[in-house]
Amino acid sequence: MIGTGNLSFHLCTALVKKGFRLKQVAGRTKQNTSALAAKFKAPFTTDLKKIVEDADYYFVCVSDDAIKKTASHLKIKNGIVIHCSGSVSISELKNSSENYGVFYPLYTFSKNDTIDFKQIPLFVEGNNSATKREIFSFAKKLSTKVLEINSAKREKLHLAAVMSANFSNFLFTLSAEFLEKEKAGTMDLLLPLIQKTTEKLKTSTSLAAQTGPARRKDKKVIDRHKELLKKYPEHKKIYKLLTSGIIKRYK
Repeated sequence: MIGTGNLSFHLCTALVKKGFRLKQVAGRTKQNTSALAAKFKAPFTTDLKKIVEDADYYFVCVSDDAIKKTASHLKIKNGIVIHCSGSVSISELKNSSENYGVFYPLYTFSKNDTIDFKQIPLFVEGNNSATKREIFSFAKKLSTKVLEINSAKREKLHLAAVMSANFSNFLFTLSAEFLEKEKAGTMDLLLPLIQKTTEKLKTSTSLAAQTGPARRKDKKVIDRHKELLKKYPEHKKIYKLLTSGIIKRYK
């Protein structure tokens, strides 16, 4: 395992439970690397030149912009080098090994969460048919939802994930700030509504499930909302942009 972040921790946890043995942890800082390695009773190194040569899989779980540089230090003869990014091409690993690929879990990982990989969609890719089959078989040991996908489609899938999950969470932040500053309540009051909104996606399309003043073209309510957001220019700008988009979509 190369990298010591949240994904590294949860992936190690899931694999060890499945009977895999963690042969080594590699990372930038001794403190984080040794801490992760200790949890799974594995050796560690902070020197990429000292990575073990007899592992079956080498997971490069580092930030997207560090994958290419990290992979350039690897010269793996027999194992498969794998990165776990949604937006980085498989080609970034081409000089690290004869066999390389992608194992992309479409999920968000936090340190203290309990993760069930069975329900997480895993998207895999390999630089040749044999490697692709090996990574696919490996992924099936963790999840019931494994799909083959190339780098171009995976990048678009990642973009959709950012818009639906990361952007939604930012709107939660804006809502929480507004409620706090206006002393109008807390985010826990909105949780039932948020949960119901996402639950609708199981039985309906998001297009059909849209509700609210913009969907109804309720100009009076929309104008009042803009008035309430006068003191919050960032909130107001985003409110106007999204409201306009919804109105145009439902003409």
